[in-house]
Amino acid sequence: MPSSFAICLEDLNATDPDRRYLSCVALVGRVSGLIVEADGATQWKSPHNAGLELWVSQDDRLILYLPEDVPMEVTVSRSGRSLVVPHEKPVVLLDGDELTLPMAHLKVHIHGVAPAEHAPSWLKQSNDGPSRVMKAAATAALAVTTVLGGACTNNDGNQPKKTPIEVREHPPAVAIEPPPMKQPAKAPAQGDGPGQDQGEHDGSHEGRAPHRGADRAPLHFAPTGKPRKLIPPPNLRNRILPSTASPCTQRRYRCLFWG
Repeated sequence: MPSSFAICLEDLNATDPDRRYLSCVALVGRVSGLIVEADGATQWKSPHNAGLELWVSQDDRLILYLPEDVPMEVTVSRSGRSLVVPHEKPVVLLDGDELTLPMAHLKVHIHGVAPAEHAPSWLKQSNDGPSRVMKAAATAALAVTTVLGGACTNNDGNQPKKTPIEVREHPPAVAIEPPPMKQPAKAPAQGDGPGQDQGEHDGSHEGRAPHRGADRAPLHFAPTGKPRKLIPPPNLRNRILPSTASPCTQRRYRCLFWG
């Protein structure tokens, strides 16, 4: 995983030694972090301000990015080479690169992984200060910078002399997306079998082949209103019931054979 970088922006036109080195942190991804304006001033986590963006890519490279809506011309210089930064294309910066802005001339110093995030702050070089607390804070900041990658005052850049300035064509990702998680397999419900489908359990027939003749209209038999007359078999047509037969037997015989 990439980490935030501790960097320093050196103002090459500064006359005050306490306003020469600005300690900054470049965050991972194109998020609201470090922004440099045309005069060299910096903004920290200000989503409403637009300017030159400095952040860390997913492959641990310091990126300079100039949005389309920022009307600013920026030039990157490295060992005699120079490049006018195109809009919406990431440019990879190395330690010791110089940035020429409309009203500022800066030099980038990369000191490695930042121990913590903090807003840009000046590294004081003089012993005179308004308070003892300010002196202690400046000394601590300078000590941290020295441990990370050497003091900016003694760092002239470590990039190879003939390294070309890399411009990436693809737009950067806004954030690092985690890999998609696999969904666990759903256990079959009780009573489900390999030959059963969903329609056999919930009553629906979605996904099942229709039965033969299911698309035909049902047949309806309208009653005729006239009872059907049953003809008795030949051996019973001339049969005469005995006079001793009960009325129920005679009535049942007439109903079955004579209607």
